[in-house]
Amino acid sequence: ISVRKGEILGIGGLVGAGRSELVEGIFGMHRLSGGEIHVKGKKISVHTPRDIIKEGVALVTEDRKVTGLNLRGTVNDNIAMVAINKLLENRLYSRRKALQASKEYIEKLKIKTPSGDEIVGNLSGGNQQKVVIGKWLLNDPDIIILDEPTRGIDVGAKRDIYLLIGSLVQQ
Repeated sequence: ISVRKGEILGIGGLVGAGRSELVEGIFGMHRLSGGEIHVKGKKISVHTPRDIIKEGVALVTEDRKVTGLNLRGTVNDNIAMVAINKLLENRLYSRRKALQASKEYIEKLKIKTPSGDEIVGNLSGGNQQKVVIGKWLLNDPDIIILDEPTRGIDVGAKRDIYLLIGSLVQQ
């Protein structure tokens, strides 16, 4: 599989064909049976998700409720969870920076929530998915792997997600 800047690559297959297992393996969630992973032309060794996140790769997982979000956490905390290093001030976590970042992505992604302090589990499926996307965008990835990003969300939210994907490609 090879993807260039500005491209969208789709992986198809029937249920059980291994699509999710492939992307989770690339992301270091489990071991791949073979192959090599190259990011920006450089061969990388991926043992854990941290290894590939450092290379600028993000994964919006198929199941936001199990692997994408902390459903008991707030919108603010969920958006901040991946990009902790960007939210440091003098090597300490800056709640102010985290709240600013969360507010920015709530507005950018049009997340319908009473506030950033709302528990993510109380949001609609589409808004939960936007929180997952927001947490990865805050980390400023070069490559975003989307595993069934519109699964289990309403038609309006699907449209929003597809428009967002299109705008990310343009950027």
